[in-house]
Amino acid sequence: MQDQLVTPELSRQRLLAIADHLDKPQAELMNNVFDFTSVIETHGCGTLGCALGEYPVIFPDHFEVKKHNGSLHIVAKGSDTSIWSVNRKFLGIPDSAEDLLFCPNPDRQAEYDGEDMDEDISDFVYLFNEGVKGLPGYATKEQVAANIRRYVMAFLPEQEQAV
Repeated sequence: MQDQLVTPELSRQRLLAIADHLDKPQAELMNNVFDFTSVIETHGCGTLGCALGEYPVIFPDHFEVKKHNGSLHIVAKGSDTSIWSVNRKFLGIPDSAEDLLFCPNPDRQAEYDGEDMDEDISDFVYLFNEGVKGLPGYATKEQVAANIRRYVMAFLPEQEQAV
């Protein structure tokens, strides 16, 4: 993967591309089952994976699936560099945002049990500033997409176009 300056606008575009992809019907995703706790793995008749596991479909010029020692891995295209080694830089986001958006946090699980997560996480900026580190492992693809959009709205607002 080539080093490229990730402007706030490019960061915004890439994050929204992920969110838009996750909002598609499951049948249109690369992985047969969405699982926020696993990037990609063979499971029964297909694969399960999280948002990062969809990168080869969302960003085919930048990422691919490789098999290594019998396991599937998402890597930077043309290399063996793990997606986790390049994701932050590719998206132009800080460590804390990567953790918040792409890493499930089991410590939050009990708080959301039996409740509508969208309602509980409505004030994303407040939670982020309060140190909440993202969604529980059972978050749906739609909840992950909504969380990404909240981050974009709060930290990467659309820039006014000069006339």
